[in-house]
Amino acid sequence: MDALFSEQLALGAYVLTSFGCPAAVMLACHNKTRYDVVIRDISVSERVVGKIIDGVVFWIESGGWNEHPITFNLDAAYPRARLVNEGTDLGSYFEKRSICVQAGKQVTIPVMLNSTRASHVFKLRVKYDINGSRHALTVDNNGQPFRVSPVIMHGGEPVEALPAAERDHLRSLSYLDAYLMHYDAHQVKIGKCAPEDFPGYWRETDPAD
Repeated sequence: MDALFSEQLALGAYVLTSFGCPAAVMLACHNKTRYDVVIRDISVSERVVGKIIDGVVFWIESGGWNEHPITFNLDAAYPRARLVNEGTDLGSYFEKRSICVQAGKQVTIPVMLNSTRASHVFKLRVKYDINGSRHALTVDNNGQPFRVSPVIMHGGEPVEALPAAERDHLRSLSYLDAYLMHYDAHQVKIGKCAPEDFPGYWRETDPAD
């Protein structure tokens, strides 16, 4: 499943983010030096904002995440790394904290990505200190930018909480088809989804409308 997911991303697919299941990037930080590396900031760079993506959607079964991951609201004018706990924004992630990668060690950093209003194409910029010097590097997705778009939803409490114009726009969009990908007896299974599989969130639409 991971190989199929990576293949679709390489072809230009977008990762979907929703109110209850944000998109995620896992940053694997390998420190091969003799000194500790201290990450001081992670930011969004080279961002391009676009329309919400429709077409064909694949839901992919996934596992859990760390308790307090770094979270970005990509719809913000200047997205910054935030500490979000159970939906509550507790402030800037790096204002009072940093991430240390000890010499010869590896740290995996989960980064959550939220959006409800638009799609976003971007890279990540990591600032870090090593041996008394400040450095920065740009992180992408295997040579391509990261691509994230909100899930199209027609109902449910999160949709009802949106401003009227955004809610109506979201309800005007639809997917051509939707599929669920999951593991069954160690085999990847793909099945077609219908609105009744997501009661209250999707409704049937007529392509002629």
